[in-house]
Amino acid sequence: FYKYYTKVLNKDERSDTYKIIYISYFTYIEESLYFLKYIFLNYYDIVTINISKIIFDKFNYDFLYLGKLFIKYNNTSVDNTYVSGLIKSMTNVYLALSETKHLNNIKSDTHSYDYDVFKETCELVFTTPEDESKLTNILKLFNTINNLSINNESNITIPDDFLDPLSNDLIEIPIHLPSSNTI
Repeated sequence: FYKYYTKVLNKDERSDTYKIIYISYFTYIEESLYFLKYIFLNYYDIVTINISKIIFDKFNYDFLYLGKLFIKYNNTSVDNTYVSGLIKSMTNVYLALSETKHLNNIKSDTHSYDYDVFKETCELVFTTPEDESKLTNILKLFNTINNLSINNESNITIPDDFLDPLSNDLIEIPIHLPSSNTI
């Protein structure tokens, strides 16, 4: 997505095609937000930890890349209004979790949860006086998440090839391919 958006901004010869791709991606994120806000605001007590982990691995990934996109093009002539709006909506989902057991899943996502990028993104997006209290709340939440201690079995980095692409967990029972018996 990030690659496609950059090609549109650079007026790549296929930028119309890339524009359709990134608009589709934005729409996907927007629709996911409606669903997540509804679930976490109304049913967060019954959402299991495993489901929460899968949701936030993808959610953190989207927030990270939207944040990087916003940071990269913040002081340029690029109109970041839509990206900014998505980021503001995504922070509502994080804020809905501020008192729940799901914060550990955000912290344990070592591939996509980047405290520094998340913090800088919010500081750049929430700039108006009306946004001040929301910025304070989201930064407080990110500080809380950042200060959580996760009881992992070890602090080693696991290569992406050994992680389940959906849950971001270690694949415990690898599957051999019939053609080559490789994992």
